[in-house]
Amino acid sequence: LTLLIAVTGWLNLNNLISRGDKLGEISHLLGMTKDLRTARLKFQASRAPADAKLVEDAIAQLDRQQQLVGSQLSDPIDLDKVAQQAKLTAEYRTLFKGLQKSFDGRDSARKTLIRKAAVVTQGLELIEQSLVASTSPEAIKELAAVSALGRVVMAARFQVLAYTSSEDPAQEQTAVDALEQATKTVQEHMQTAPADQHDNFQAAVNALQDYHKALDRYREEVNNSQAMRDRMRDSGLQIEKLSSELSTIQTAKRDAAADQAKSLLALASVLAMVLGTLAAWMITRQIVLPLRESLAAAERIADGDLSQTLKVDRRDELGQLQASMQRMSSSLRELISHIHDGVTQIASAAEELSAVTEQTSAGVNNQKTETDQVATAMNEMAATVQEVARNAEEASEAASAADREATAGAG
Repeated sequence: LTLLIAVTGWLNLNNLISRGDKLGEISHLLGMTKDLRTARLKFQASRAPADAKLVEDAIAQLDRQQQLVGSQLSDPIDLDKVAQQAKLTAEYRTLFKGLQKSFDGRDSARKTLIRKAAVVTQGLELIEQSLVASTSPEAIKELAAVSALGRVVMAARFQVLAYTSSEDPAQEQTAVDALEQATKTVQEHMQTAPADQHDNFQAAVNALQDYHKALDRYREEVNNSQAMRDRMRDSGLQIEKLSSELSTIQTAKRDAAADQAKSLLALASVLAMVLGTLAAWMITRQIVLPLRESLAAAERIADGDLSQTLKVDRRDELGQLQASMQRMSSSLRELISHIHDGVTQIASAAEELSAVTEQTSAGVNNQKTETDQVATAMNEMAATVQEVARNAEEASEAASAADREATAGAG
């Protein structure tokens, strides 16, 4: 019973420890997911190769931890969630590589913007220089118009710069509209510009169009990177959610295992009590009944009843006790039988001795009678002797007197 309770407790304790280990690994997995998000945000802010390496290392550690957690789980539902996490992690790795390429594309597009902006500025400056060299009133008027165009283009560049610096979606359309308006303004002015400045204006328009294409490419890369970041964020959140679900499931299983352990221990305790009570009853029965039989046999022996035979069918100590009492009873019966035989012999000898005693007593009585007769005769004889003695004495005295008298007569 003690072994049953110990084994039940050990198994349930081992189960709880296993659940605790799984919860610990899942919590570690959740912490790694948060560390990955932190590393990603740091890389997005710095875009440094060292921070990119941190993100890649965090993804690799997360992948290894997922494999470790998967090796500890056996429930198909849990394994499915781990498989989903592994799939999301692989997607996260792919998205991060795409994000790095997108950042490289944005940097390339930004450099193109800078070059094209310089070309646009250079084209307008060439127009201004050619107009400054002319002294005609039309040239001075055209110079003022070109300066105004320069300010429009510069304002559009400022809008583009504000957008590329902040990557604020709210400023994206403003920058696009400003650039389109600047390009349209330059194209419209090119129609009325002097013929000798037509090529310079065309070069400025071409540069603005290239600038616009570079901006479109930059916008595309920004949107792509933003979409990738959003997907990476969603993947990270989904991984965290799955980790939380795994933690919740394992916590519920741990609590269920704890409740089951309590129930099993309670059941084992109740079963132990029932079996203990039954075993105690059986042991008591196995001890008390033979003891009662032995006690009854002892009481019969004490009362002098040696006719009963004690049945012995056990080999334990109580069986040895009963066998000893049976041997004692048999020995007492044999002893009493021997005593009975001796008493019988003694009784026979006593009867014979009584007969001899009676004969002796009769002889003694006869001898006594004869002795009494002899005594009577002796008494009579003694009386006779005494009489004879008295007569003899008297005769002696008479003789003495006669003698005296004779003496006296002689004298």
